[in-house]
Amino acid sequence: MNLFEYQAKDILAAGGIPVPRSVVVKTPRDLAKIKDGLFRSGYVVKAQVAAGGRGKAGGVKLVKTAKEARVAAKALLGSMLTTHQTGGAGVKVESVLVAEKASIVKEYYLAIVLSRKRGQPVFLLSASGGMEIEEVAETNPSALIEVPIDPWLKAQSHHLRPAISVLGLTPDQANELIALARKLAVIYLSRDLFMLEINPLALTPKGFLAIDAKISFDENALFRQADNNSLAVSNEVLLGRLEKKAKKLGVAYVPVDGSIGCLVNGAGLAMATMDLIAGHGQRPANFLDVGGGANRDQVQGAFELLLADKKLKAILVNIFGGIMRCDLIAEALIEADKRVKLSVPLVARLLGNNVDQARSILAQAKLADVEVHGDLETAVRCVCAKVAGSGGADGYSGR
Repeated sequence: MNLFEYQAKDILAAGGIPVPRSVVVKTPRDLAKIKDGLFRSGYVVKAQVAAGGRGKAGGVKLVKTAKEARVAAKALLGSMLTTHQTGGAGVKVESVLVAEKASIVKEYYLAIVLSRKRGQPVFLLSASGGMEIEEVAETNPSALIEVPIDPWLKAQSHHLRPAISVLGLTPDQANELIALARKLAVIYLSRDLFMLEINPLALTPKGFLAIDAKISFDENALFRQADNNSLAVSNEVLLGRLEKKAKKLGVAYVPVDGSIGCLVNGAGLAMATMDLIAGHGQRPANFLDVGGGANRDQVQGAFELLLADKKLKAILVNIFGGIMRCDLIAEALIEADKRVKLSVPLVARLLGNNVDQARSILAQAKLADVEVHGDLETAVRCVCAKVAGSGGADGYSGR
């Protein structure tokens, strides 16, 4: 789960990381917190959404007076903000952070992420702070320095010093940054985080300051993280309707900006399915992994979740039956169709456990516009063709 900036900064401040003074506005009444003369150096008004690209989308305003800050915060509160990470519809701004403008000498990038390649957390450091790190990594990968973190030893100064030495800092500044990085490692490891990012980490006349922060934590570790759990509960109210339904069902669902709904068993297979759809010129509408051990109610609920998405033009089901039974998928689809009528074409790739039974069940049900294939490439090509309006591929049709 991703936290809002103000929540991330609260965690950093509790761990000894300097952050700008700020107030949070959640209701029009909270605008009174932005008192005249609150900050002398100016005000930074930031929409609080769990997505990057806020500045380019108009979600960050720099103003000089408290009155201007109140006007800017009022305009952002309750508005819809669309960035490259939110999708076309955007997200509603439920809160606004008003922070003191800092006097910045130089901006840096500092983060801790979980490296799948190394199988351990790593520091990422760069002198190119304030920029989108994905762009830096693509155009100038040598500008991004990686330092592994031993989870047992935390962050050792002698591991960090060679990397920090290339940032052009004075000895005192380097020592301050090393101390700050070691505190970050303690926060990251003790809170079961996936990502902790400060961008920019600003060098000011008074030292380093975390101007912006992003934190994502492991929801599987909530049972041992009471503080993370309370944040997860408070942020659930901001989930979309379908995301709330998926969370209640216990399936993994992430909406994206596309028109082909996907229901798959296995996260890796789900990602591959989305890639194949994109490779055929169409866009998936979601990531939906029902897992290998889902029961009938979960699968039926997942189908109903997809059918409730009115922007869908087709549905692709991709099941490789190992633990999951293909006949269970077929039966759940039929029950879901009885409750929420199937209104778009559905193409299924079913292979493995009880696939013949599944084909027989679907054939007898005679659902409208349903096709079943045993080959994934054929199924993807078929569903993409239906969306494009150029017809389907050979296979069983329920019509």
